[in-house]
Amino acid sequence: MKIDLHVHSLFSDGGVYYPDEILELAAREGVTAFSFVEHDTLASLDEARRAAERLGIDYLAGIEIEARWLGAPGPGPVALHLLAYLFDETEPRVAAFVQRLVADFEHNVRAVIGEFHRRGADVSYDDLAHELAARRPGRPAPVPGRCAARRRLVELGLCEDGADAQARYIAIRERHPDIIPPPSAAEAVEAMKAGGAVMFLAHPAQYRIDEGPVTEEHLRALFDMGIDGVEIREWDDPASPYRVYEQTADRLGRPVTTGTDGHAPLSPGAALGVEVRRDIVAEMREWKEG
Repeated sequence: MKIDLHVHSLFSDGGVYYPDEILELAAREGVTAFSFVEHDTLASLDEARRAAERLGIDYLAGIEIEARWLGAPGPGPVALHLLAYLFDETEPRVAAFVQRLVADFEHNVRAVIGEFHRRGADVSYDDLAHELAARRPGRPAPVPGRCAARRRLVELGLCEDGADAQARYIAIRERHPDIIPPPSAAEAVEAMKAGGAVMFLAHPAQYRIDEGPVTEEHLRALFDMGIDGVEIREWDDPASPYRVYEQTADRLGRPVTTGTDGHAPLSPGAALGVEVRRDIVAEMREWKEG
């Protein structure tokens, strides 16, 4: 079984490709279940649903939310990414929360790009927005994000590559006085659960909490907050740290999710879909009905 429940389109740092283009590749690659989890937006949801239905792919409504764990062990809040699936986006509390995420995201992107411009870079938010809108006239235009800014900075020769541009983008964002902080993890859970979401801690092996990796104690605290499970990766590597998280989730009776976290899924060498040894989507739906 091949699925991919963690992919981004041009609506959030996913290169320059629209959802239908990515889903067409997913269908050719034999992917049977799919979700775009755009950063802090549902802008791709309607188009993705239509394309998935046409292609015979089981599509799950999804979103990736940047949040702060305010009660985390250690000296201060920990930045986390939370994945939410299978929610009703029309539920008023979900709709209001996502609207807030979108507004804050646009505000923050404008602030960071404006700082690059102030420092002499020939880049502006409006130019990037026009460039994205012109790619497919008449289609919904995405909010420019880090991906669009990175491309322009590399094109201008101001950064060596995408990694360098991203590092500079993040450095400015972390220090800019006008940046609106993400919501707390508790706020995100409360809002999305109002719409019936099943929620996961994204890529747990990437975090450092109190100078160490995510532990079972941390996971239990997040589960107590209302997060349901964890994201698993590197299924074919028995030495991967994700094996520990999978085993912990299984022992605690918690669901898991998985995906490629594709940010440029149609680029040369990129791949879509993860071969899984269990029916993760069915397990997630059973948990939701639980």
